[in-house]
Amino acid sequence: MANGVVGRLQLPNLKRRMPEAHEMMKPVFVFFTLALIANLATAQPVVPAPVLPESLKWFSPPGNALLRAAWVIGTERQAGTYLLRVVLAKGGKIAPHTHPDTRNSTVLSGTLYVGFGNTVDESKIVAIP
Repeated sequence: MANGVVGRLQLPNLKRRMPEAHEMMKPVFVFFTLALIANLATAQPVVPAPVLPESLKWFSPPGNALLRAAWVIGTERQAGTYLLRVVLAKGGKIAPHTHPDTRNSTVLSGTLYVGFGNTVDESKIVAIP
């Protein structure tokens, strides 16, 4: 950035072919340039906000003490992205259920045995390491 010049719009073809359009573009360019500079001057820097394990609020659903969960980001009851951390103790089970949206799961340790459908059918369980 020399001499305070941020940038320069050059429209050589437009100026030569349609001089009236080139003149009409000058105020528009100045407006958007000033708007950009004002936005850059007032923009707040994005500061990462790490979610530390000790800040999580763990809970267990009623009647399932072998399952613990904590909302990491958002909740399923709010619009937008959410992330739920679940710890299922050895031998723990989650009753058959459905979700109204798409869910993705990641197993961080151990093996999760998952069944699909409305009832428990041990012959159709899939192991997810």
